Amino acid sequence: MITATEPLTRPAREIYRDLVREQMILDPRVICLDSDAGLFTGIDFGDAADRYLNIGISEHTLMGTAAGLAKIGRAHV
Repeated sequence: MITATEPLTRPAREIYRDLVREQMILDPRVICLDSDAGLFTGIDFGDAADRYLNIGISEHTLMGTAAGLAKIGRAHV
């Protein structure tokens, strides 16, 4: 757990990636949707790489995908 007094020794993107990967490993319903931000690739998620989707720069498609996944019981980050 990171606290307010703990110095940030790693880039925030690495911390975020590790937290997302942890949730993907713990819960097979979790899918990572990316808007081509350039922060991640599928390989960043190891065994959960098949649940990483780079939708591209298309926010309306990203929202529709998230809604469809939620409808079938999937969690998205």
